[in-house]
Amino acid sequence: MFGDICLWDVERIEVLRDPQSKLVGRNAIAGTVVVDTKAPAFVQEGTAQIAAGNHDQRRASVMINLPLEADRVAPRLSADRYQRESVTNDDSYQGVSDPGRVKSTSLRGKLLFKAPSDPDRRLLVTGAHVDHRGLNGKIIVRPFANRRSNFPQQLVHEPHTNSLGLEAGIPLADGYRVEISTSYTNFRFRRRAVPNSSNAHISTDEYMVEPRQRYEAADDKSLANSLNLYRARPHEFIEFIAAQNFQDNADTAAA
Repeated sequence: MFGDICLWDVERIEVLRDPQSKLVGRNAIAGTVVVDTKAPAFVQEGTAQIAAGNHDQRRASVMINLPLEADRVAPRLSADRYQRESVTNDDSYQGVSDPGRVKSTSLRGKLLFKAPSDPDRRLLVTGAHVDHRGLNGKIIVRPFANRRSNFPQQLVHEPHTNSLGLEAGIPLADGYRVEISTSYTNFRFRRRAVPNSSNAHISTDEYMVEPRQRYEAADDKSLANSLNLYRARPHEFIEFIAAQNFQDNADTAAA
C-alpha cells in the first residue's frame, strides 16, 4: 500500500525505535514515526510556495494563521497540492487511462481555544483530509533510453483519509492536570489493476480515546498514567489470479 506524506507546515518529525505501545498505542511493535504539524498561534501569519519541475511536476502550498480573538481563539489552515508524471512509460487499461499520473492533495485545519482566566485550559480541534493517487512501482527494462516499464499496465494505488481529532487539557490543582485525546479516522484504499487480476478495496473506520493524568512536583519529578481505548472496523476485498479472491470483515477493540 503506497501513499503520500505531506511535510507542509510541519513542526517536527520524531522517529522512535523499538516498541512504543505505551506511548502511542497498539501496533507500534517495531517503532513509530510521529509527524507533528504546527499548532495555531496567536499571531497573524501566512506563507505560500509554488514549485515546478520536469515530468510535468507542479506543487502549490498555502498556510494562514489568523487569531479570531486575542489569546483565546486561533485557527490555522493549510493546503498542499502536488502532481507529476512518472519517469516510466506505461500502458492504459480499463478504468485507468494514465497509470503514471501521480496526484496528491492534503488539507488540514486546526482550531485552538484557551480559557481567558487560565491559558493552561485548552482545547485543540484538528480536521484533515489526504487524497493520493500513484503507481505501484517504477522499474524500467532494456533499452533504458525508452524508459519502458517492466510491467506496462502498472497497478495504481489510491488511499483516501479523513480524520477528526480533539485534544483537551485542564489543570485541577498545583501540578495536577487531566488530559484527553480522541480521534476518528475514515480510511479508504483502492488498488486499480487489470480486471480479474489484483484489484483491491479496503475501508476502515477507527476510533481512539485516551484519557491521561499528569502530576509534576516542584522538584521536577513527574508521574503520568493513561488508558488507551481503540476500535476499528476494517472491510477488505482483494483479487487473486484465477478468481481466488479474498474478502474479510472484522471488528477489533483493544484497551
